[in-house]
Amino acid sequence: IIPNSQMSALQLKNLSNETLMDIAPSVLGASKISEEKSRLLKQIKKESELVGVKELAFMMNHLELRSICDDFIKVEYKEGTNRNNKMVLSKRFMESFEDVSLQKWFRNCNDKKVLATLCNVMGLSTKAS
Repeated sequence: IIPNSQMSALQLKNLSNETLMDIAPSVLGASKISEEKSRLLKQIKKESELVGVKELAFMMNHLELRSICDDFIKVEYKEGTNRNNKMVLSKRFMESFEDVSLQKWFRNCNDKKVLATLCNVMGLSTKAS
């Protein structure tokens, strides 16, 4: 069984460089697009992950975000920062993915409450079948 993220990467690798160059502007916007296939694949994968994380942050309410930011990520807030502001919490949540891949972030997350929250937000069942 191949995880969806790896399956998507495999499917992208099968595309021609010309097709990837056609896709890239809609995924990467105005950023500099590499003409080298391996770099282009990395750019598309990274941007897709960032968009997914942003959408996940958008789907959570401020209490869910605050719980993850405070209890798992251990965000250090600047003095005077409103810890209940969803925009601030979303930004901190998204920043936690900047230096680590999506897969590694989830692999490093051993907090069942955080994983259950994320699953519930995405509509996934957390009960064993």
